[in-house]
Amino acid sequence: MSVFRWATRCRTDHGFLLRENPLRGGYAIPREKNPRRPVATAERYEATLLVAHRVHPYLQLALVLVNETGHRIGAVRQLRRSDLHLDTRPDTITWPESSDKQGIRWERTPITEAARQAIDRHLRKCPVIGDGYLFPSPRTPGKPHGATAFNRWLKQAEQLAGLEPLDGGLWHPYRRKFATEMVDVPDRIVARLGGWKTPRTLDLYSQPGREMLVEALSLRKQLREAQ
Repeated sequence: MSVFRWATRCRTDHGFLLRENPLRGGYAIPREKNPRRPVATAERYEATLLVAHRVHPYLQLALVLVNETGHRIGAVRQLRRSDLHLDTRPDTITWPESSDKQGIRWERTPITEAARQAIDRHLRKCPVIGDGYLFPSPRTPGKPHGATAFNRWLKQAEQLAGLEPLDGGLWHPYRRKFATEMVDVPDRIVARLGGWKTPRTLDLYSQPGREMLVEALSLRKQLREAQ
């Protein structure tokens, strides 16, 4: 669907690649009955973060930002120095539309103190000149580091921490962690913080664990007739 939509907007010397989307009228997309959507635990995050600096200087901040903001690694690795607003309180980040999957610009989103401290540490070790990327590519000047490297680094860090790979996810389990831990916060607020277009999209990421379900049962109130 994404490729067809792109082709209807991509113009060549002979016109658009496609005149219209052949699937525009509807298409039943097969879906798994029980899709794999693993969620990273706090223990997994802490163990991985502890060894991240031994893998690559960029990994520690990238992992903290995904965990603390809920945003995709694709958006995190393309952050520029000008996207960080650290001169006023609260500290905020603007997530540009150019790195957003839906093309949405998330203006001045507040960040946690943990995220701010990680940013400060990173900038001390890896100073950014002008409006450069936080994670610049060493091979291609003016470009951010590629996604493949971040995936490789995370795998190496988790292995170094003695963790088994999660079946069905690499960076997304940490994003699901953010959404799940914010389960008591209104969905529209969590969606705004984490860069989800709608609360409905957020449902795919929030995965309440057994402990949360048990706690929810303990909060159940009996429905009685009015006295």
